[in-house]
Amino acid sequence: TLVGQGVFNNPSFVMREALIKVIEVLKGQDVSVFLHAFTEESARNMEMILEPLCSIERMNRDEFKHTSLPH
Repeated sequence: TLVGQGVFNNPSFVMREALIKVIEVLKGQDVSVFLHAFTEESARNMEMILEPLCSIERMNRDEFKHTSLPH
């Protein structure tokens, strides 16, 4: 995602293509994927990529801490 993108100096389309592949692999599966953004700008960038492709839900750190994940 954007952290690796910056560290490895990847263009933004690399992150977009990687997220699209994850969506394709998981399509039809009953799984949740959590992505972390360090900044509001990073969160908006991920949302712009993902919103047309899948449903997304934002949560803050405290909400994530209290998320009940299936085992």
